[in-house]
Amino acid sequence: EPRHAGQGGDRGCGHGTGRPLTQRDPMSSRRIGDLDRRSSTAGQEHGVVSPESLFPPSPTPAQAQEEIDRVLGASPHPDLAQYQQLRYLQRCVAESMRLYPHPPVLLRRALVPDELPGGYKVPKGQDVMISVYNIHHSPAVWDEPEAFRPDRFPLDAPPPTEQNTDYRYIPFSGGPRKCVGDQFAMMEAVSALAVVLRRFTFYPKPGHEVGMTTGATIHTQNGLYMGVGLRQG
Repeated sequence: EPRHAGQGGDRGCGHGTGRPLTQRDPMSSRRIGDLDRRSSTAGQEHGVVSPESLFPPSPTPAQAQEEIDRVLGASPHPDLAQYQQLRYLQRCVAESMRLYPHPPVLLRRALVPDELPGGYKVPKGQDVMISVYNIHHSPAVWDEPEAFRPDRFPLDAPPPTEQNTDYRYIPFSGGPRKCVGDQFAMMEAVSALAVVLRRFTFYPKPGHEVGMTTGATIHTQNGLYMGVGLRQG
């Protein structure tokens, strides 16, 4: 059964055109299924947290666990309302995606001729690679860019994935072509961490070199081996 972007006031973006969809642009059930599978893949790939967010003696794990204990109470896992209250844990995930964005590079195609800073001319139809990793690690836009600091995203501000109008933080891209699975991925990662961290504390394996390799996404070279301790109380 055909669907139409625009029903109910929603407007998507025409694939590869940069323009909004209209009532005349049908979205088939197959297309909707493709988007659903893509968002599921995005959720799996984005469910990543840096080791710094799990390992003591950093105050990060204890602060996250205190928030989880307070918000969840006796609940075995967070519901939507509780997820929205896990603001510090959301910042931990957001900071992890700043350090290790998935994907580390975005590909865009110029719709019109343009000239970039430095005098680089981009003809219409030219593919342009955008290094998300370099933007996220640039000292020109971030203080201590190599440090894991969830507090760089204020708790009283909107979630960082929802306010990227300056395009310095783009783990899910931005604008009309922003990842369709961003909210799903965040909810999945935060909820999974909440369930795990409320019961366990994680420790790095001494001498283990994790390493990093990149492709379509970022992966560890040697795996991420950790010790696990059952929390007391």
